[in-house]
Amino acid sequence: MISQSTIQLPPPSYQEHTWNHRGLNLRFYSWGTPSQLLPTLIFLHGWLDHGASWNTVGHRLSQLGYHCLAIDHRGHGHSDHIPSYDEYHFADYIADLQTFIIEHNIENFVLIGHSMGGTIASIYSALAKHTPAHCILVDGLGPKHETPTEATHRLKTHLSQRRRVSSHRNMSVETACEKLHRAHPFLSTTSLKQECERLTVPVLSNDTSTSSEVIWRWDPRHRNKSAIGFSLPRFLDLLTHISCPVNCIFGKDSWYLQLTDLPSRLKAISTLDETIHLPSGHSPHLECPELLVAAIRNALQKTQTTE
Repeated sequence: MISQSTIQLPPPSYQEHTWNHRGLNLRFYSWGTPSQLLPTLIFLHGWLDHGASWNTVGHRLSQLGYHCLAIDHRGHGHSDHIPSYDEYHFADYIADLQTFIIEHNIENFVLIGHSMGGTIASIYSALAKHTPAHCILVDGLGPKHETPTEATHRLKTHLSQRRRVSSHRNMSVETACEKLHRAHPFLSTTSLKQECERLTVPVLSNDTSTSSEVIWRWDPRHRNKSAIGFSLPRFLDLLTHISCPVNCIFGKDSWYLQLTDLPSRLKAISTLDETIHLPSGHSPHLECPELLVAAIRNALQKTQTTE
C-alpha cells in the first residue's frame, strides 16, 4: 500500500526531440526558446532516471527566460539501448554530451547535473574544449570511492555478469509504482503513476484477461558492475582542471553528505563559488523544485553580475 504523500508534479510541458549519434537515437527535451541574453541550460539526469524528471525545473526556468534542454542518456528514458554485444562505459555519456552540444551549435550554455549527471557535467567541464559558462552540481560530485580490494571484486563480478544476458522481470503497474515510491516517498500517488508511465514499457501478452504488465524502460545492463570503478585520486585531478564557476547544491537530508571525502572533492575545485544545502533528500529537483530553481537562478545572476 502506497501512503499518501504531498508533492504533486505538474503535467509534462516539454517538447520532445530525437537526434542520432553514431546510430543511436537519443531523446532530449526542451522548454522555452533560445535567448540572446541568457545562456541555454542543459540538464543531465542521474542513474536510472530520465531527462523528463527535470520537467518542473525546466518549465519554471523557461518562464524566467531561459532556454532549457534535458537529455535522456543512452540506455535511459526514451533513448536507444546500445547493441547487445556492447557494454556501457562512463566516457560514452560525456562523449554523447560533447557531440550534442557541437551538433546543436550551442555556444553559451550552463551544465546542471544531478547525481550521475553531476559527475558527467564535472568531467565534461574539466576536459572538453567547448566549456560551459557555469557548472551546477546537484548531489553529484562522484560516487563512493573504491578501494583496490573492491576494484578487484568489481572486475570479477563484471566478468561473471558478462556471461549472461541481462533482463528485467515483468511486474504490474502497481508494483512499479511501489518501487518508485520507495525511491521517492515524497511523491503523490498521481505523480508516481505519471513517472511510472514514463519509465516503463508495456509487456505484450496474448492473455488479455489478466492485468497488463510492464518492465522498466532503462537498459537492465545498467545494473551490471562496470569493469573499472571510481577512483578518487583520478577524479580529484580532473576537478582541478575545471575553469568555469561551479556551484554545488546538496539535499541536507541526502545520503550523499555521508561521503567522508566530500570536503576534499569540494576543495579540489578552485572555481567553486558556493555550496548550498536545500531541505530535501537526494533529489531536490523533485522534492523542492521551486527552491532549486531559486538557487540556480541566484547562482547564475551572481555570475553575470561579477562578469
